[in-house]
Amino acid sequence: MPGYLRSFLALIGARLEELAPAAAQKNINLEILRKIKLPVPPLELQRTFENRLEQFIAFSNELEIREKMLGTLGESMAAQAF
Repeated sequence: MPGYLRSFLALIGARLEELAPAAAQKNINLEILRKIKLPVPPLELQRTFENRLEQFIAFSNELEIREKMLGTLGESMAAQAF
């Protein structure tokens, strides 16, 4: 499941950067990737994770939209008050 893998890599991202050879551009090579132990839960748990991740992202997006709307409303009310 791509969401599970993407989340796992994001979780260990800082550690991967530390392991990357120091160069002008850090690259993570296959030798480094082969050393990573990827926990692989049962497929059903991965699907549950994906569903909850999608719900969280949708909720987060909705909150962001509402926050922008409230900001616009606050600006409008302030403009009318003054």
